[in-house]
Amino acid sequence: MMDWQQLLCGERLGGGSGRADVRSPFERDYGRILFSNAFRRLGAKTQVFPVPDNDHVHTRLTHSLEVADVGRTLGKLAGAVVAERHDLGPHASEDIAHVVAAACLAHDLGNPPFGHAGEEALGQFFEKGPGASYQLSPRQRADLEHFEGNAQGFRLLTRLAMNTDQGGMRLTLATLGAFGKYPQTSELRKRDPARPVSGKKFGCFDAEAELMAEVAAGCGLLPAGPSAWCRHPLAWLMEAADDICYSVLDLEDGCLVGLISADEARVALAPILDRRAEDLAPYAISALRAQAISVLVEQAVAAFCEVEPALLAGTHEVSLCDMIPAAKPLAAIYDLNMARCYRAPVVLGLEQAGYNVIGGLLEQFCASLDGTRNPRLLQMIPDGLGTKDQDLYQRLLVITDFISGMTDRYAVRLYRNLTGIELQSV
Repeated sequence: MMDWQQLLCGERLGGGSGRADVRSPFERDYGRILFSNAFRRLGAKTQVFPVPDNDHVHTRLTHSLEVADVGRTLGKLAGAVVAERHDLGPHASEDIAHVVAAACLAHDLGNPPFGHAGEEALGQFFEKGPGASYQLSPRQRADLEHFEGNAQGFRLLTRLAMNTDQGGMRLTLATLGAFGKYPQTSELRKRDPARPVSGKKFGCFDAEAELMAEVAAGCGLLPAGPSAWCRHPLAWLMEAADDICYSVLDLEDGCLVGLISADEARVALAPILDRRAEDLAPYAISALRAQAISVLVEQAVAAFCEVEPALLAGTHEVSLCDMIPAAKPLAAIYDLNMARCYRAPVVLGLEQAGYNVIGGLLEQFCASLDGTRNPRLLQMIPDGLGTKDQDLYQRLLVITDFISGMTDRYAVRLYRNLTGIELQSV
């Protein structure tokens, strides 16, 4: 069984505690993430609609802030129950709320430009494109062929940001544990049918496997196989906050851009609110969205508290939002978003453009690494390619770090400059 005292470990990866103040270690985690350059760049990264003209449509930044707010509420409500059950003391509920909020705030930091299309473009380059010829170990190849935003986020938090190669942001082990939706390395993805939720993706690259092991040991996560662990129980709350927000708020965005009508949105939200759609006509979609989120939060907390013993035992493998009374209408909203928004022609066209941009940038920089094109291009990468003793895998990761960290517009602008479509003046 996992133990809550250890799961709320306040030790920092890489050591150090920062200047003491009135905040808890977990509140300081939230601040470190919020003020990071990587978080700021989320303001110009795709949530659903790439480079939207409507200023009210969500970006990754506004989405992450809203997920963090919902996550804090989930953590506070569930934390009160957990603290009482396990006699954790007067501050445990607040600590749990801050850990979940910090993990939620960071959950999309590793996403490349153009969302999932960017992830696919990065992976395809190494699986079927020019990058397929590189001589890499099976684990290294799996990292690159299945590029994963969750693993890139863990790499950013623990290695790239702030204290490079010395713990990164030096977050607490509890926050890093709650951040890890998929606590395993890339070669294990989708192999274990006993872990259909927490094992369907991976949460760290081979380069950070030791750091993931350190987080797991510090939090007391149960092993689930070689280089794999059971989820931190609070990762389930972080996932629920994301599921609630992207379903309901993407529906609202679909209305804002005219892909979903207000009447369709009311019909979709009515079952969650236990109301008839026609009775919701006087209400704005924003008001109904807020009410729906409140209902979903209450139901997700109840589900978490019900399965909390199984979470500590590492035997639970059903997403909280699949357990709640509103699971079917929430799934129906996702299906509506998929049909009308995620697969809308304008979105698919922009995704394809982003796919070409990411692939084109990879080709340019990797060809420079090979020496088949101007090697001085690599000097554009802010931190260069490190020391000469880095192997090919590490050097390729530096390139993917650079490209995955770009905003949508910067990626397009750099691609146009490098291909000569648009020349940048000095």
